[in-house]
Amino acid sequence: MTDKPGDSNDRFKWWRDLSPLVVALTGVVATAITVAAFLGPSLTEPTASPSPTPSDQRDGGAQLVASVTSQPGPLPDETQRSSGDFSTLQLPDGTTGLRWEVEGAPGITFDVLENVELGFDRPRLLDIGNGAETSLESSARLYIANPTNASQPFEVRVFAVLGSDAP
Repeated sequence: MTDKPGDSNDRFKWWRDLSPLVVALTGVVATAITVAAFLGPSLTEPTASPSPTPSDQRDGGAQLVASVTSQPGPLPDETQRSSGDFSTLQLPDGTTGLRWEVEGAPGITFDVLENVELGFDRPRLLDIGNGAETSLESSARLYIANPTNASQPFEVRVFAVLGSDAP
């Protein structure tokens, strides 16, 4: 379902009606929020992650829970964000941590931020690289930010670490 101006299901109609007043009162912050509201699912809703298959199992009891492509630098009109949102909410029972795998140039590192609607995004994990194992970060709206040592798009796969071998 798509929401277009004028549709009866137009979920942002109230905002479009109020936004000129809000912009006049709050300036740049309200403008940024208005722009984000019109971006739709491309950046503000989690991207689909593949369903784990037996080939997605890794030694050590890890199972694929999310996959996202990141750009080598910030997306247009962004200062940190380099990917769309991904979710780590649907974790298998017994998940004790996360393992991060990066496909791309060696030495790529990045931060993981949580997309906060109508607020400031929160840093959740910093300086993550290939093979990193972290504490459990469960959120529907995580994204890759501030990549370093990347010159082209790269893939990040997030695995749930099962059992007692997590960090």
